[in-house]
Amino acid sequence: MEYFADVSNYQWTSDYDHYVSFLVAARKKYNIKSTCVLLSDGDSWTNPVMDSQVASSYKLFGSFSCYHFFRGNVEAEANNFLNALKQIEADKSTVLMIDAEVRLANLTDKINEFIKILNEHGYKHIYVYSMGSMLDYANNGIQTGNLKNAKVWIALYGSIKPGGADAWQFTSTANANGISFDLNQDYVGEISNGVKEEKQVKKQPTYWQHGELFEAKSMLNVYHDLDFKTQRKPRFAPKSRFYATVVKHGKITRLQTHLGYVSANTDFSEKIK
Repeated sequence: MEYFADVSNYQWTSDYDHYVSFLVAARKKYNIKSTCVLLSDGDSWTNPVMDSQVASSYKLFGSFSCYHFFRGNVEAEANNFLNALKQIEADKSTVLMIDAEVRLANLTDKINEFIKILNEHGYKHIYVYSMGSMLDYANNGIQTGNLKNAKVWIALYGSIKPGGADAWQFTSTANANGISFDLNQDYVGEISNGVKEEKQVKKQPTYWQHGELFEAKSMLNVYHDLDFKTQRKPRFAPKSRFYATVVKHGKITRLQTHLGYVSANTDFSEKIK
């Protein structure tokens, strides 16, 4: 479990340096690991100091997350949020939050529509934030079990963590350098540490070690020599079957056919027997 602060233009005071000194003090006092920055509200407003708040979080903590205050106009608000994300140059690994504190008809459906738009633009790490009182399964409340592709961040002040919370805002009275802010616990680690996208590991090729009858998965070139320096005109068409002997060639193998040598890479053929 880690701590993080959620901040908005309300935490901004006079200048960048004074704001950074606030974050440094908050880190020292509460051991916060990152900040979640308000970017946008409704279908047109954006935080005038979001660039500086994001930049300072990234400089101090190496990560940041972002949130949008939702008022119900799904498409327009999603576009407002996406434009703000583009302005701060947030990449697709950025953790995003939808702050849903306004009761609206079919609220959960609207939130899911909003999430879908964010997903379609490549943002996959989504949280829905609201007060515990909003999670009442009413039509104009939030039905957490029906949320799609989202974790839950709950505001409920006190000493007992609310059930089902992936993140918990447990106080609104944290204070550093005379600036009040909301303090949160992160139980997943994404908000406080950022998401480390896994690098795609290149698949190592494998080669047939034995077999006698094979079927081509795609067009297979045929070569006169084991080094594949001289290609023959005949080729094995996809789905064509051929008999072959598996022969060693250095650390790999080749398939020796009646036409010549072909690749023994298992991506290019199926072994029938």
